[in-house]
Amino acid sequence: MPLISSLVDDFNDGAVDPTKWPDSFGIYSEPGGRARVTCDTGFNAYSSGTVYTLAGSSVYLRVYPPAAGGSTGEAWTQVLVKADVSGTDIAFEVDAVNSLLKFMSRTGFFDPSTVAVTYSPVAHAWLRVREGGGNVVWETSPDAATWTVQRTIATPAWVTTGTDLEFQLIAHRSDGTVDFAEFDNVNVTGTFVALGTASETDAAQTLGRTKSRALGTAVETDTALALTVTIRRPITDVQASETDTGWTATSIPGRWTAVETPGSWTAEEGP
Repeated sequence: MPLISSLVDDFNDGAVDPTKWPDSFGIYSEPGGRARVTCDTGFNAYSSGTVYTLAGSSVYLRVYPPAAGGSTGEAWTQVLVKADVSGTDIAFEVDAVNSLLKFMSRTGFFDPSTVAVTYSPVAHAWLRVREGGGNVVWETSPDAATWTVQRTIATPAWVTTGTDLEFQLIAHRSDGTVDFAEFDNVNVTGTFVALGTASETDAAQTLGRTKSRALGTAVETDTALALTVTIRRPITDVQASETDTGWTATSIPGRWTAVETPGSWTAEEGP
């Protein structure tokens, strides 16, 4: 007999698994990575086969209940571990009309000792029921990591003897606007944190100023290239006379001759 903890589904494949949920009924589907059950005046549910035991085991999941939708009677979703006797179950119920989360151990669809708290979609996002040590315990969590005990009872006899229990995710309303309940991550291990809507937005800031710093000593040096130079020598022992066309310099033999050209002079050395 498989433990109820062995039923695992993250609903990410977009198709209802007929092996895990063979007894489902009504209107149900698997869009967007969740199990969806219509909440109307009928009864619609994901439902496993009658093959599990809760004894020494547990089951948990994420629940998204329907809205009240203007109902003046009932609008709820339930998570049930059902005995093979109709109306006998261990149950969670999110009552959308009265904003209550109920923890029930029912016989004949009734529990005179039902425990109820004001429902919080954040604090009670995750629901878990477990059996062990002679007790059944109902718990809630915002993240599937930290759990708060909401109710504890002595284990009913049918829980320990039952090897044909059924796990069911069901929704119903008596009136009001038709909508749906959703469920996710049945017995999927890990820590999950719901992301809410961002409360603040901002644009990038424009650049106001730049920052600079002094450069240090260069780590590499090089030698500058030498300038090309022209060496000039004085002209000695030059005799010169002036003519109408300019200056003419005549050298003593073995010396230099200076010749005027327009705008400048050049000197040539003789033999």
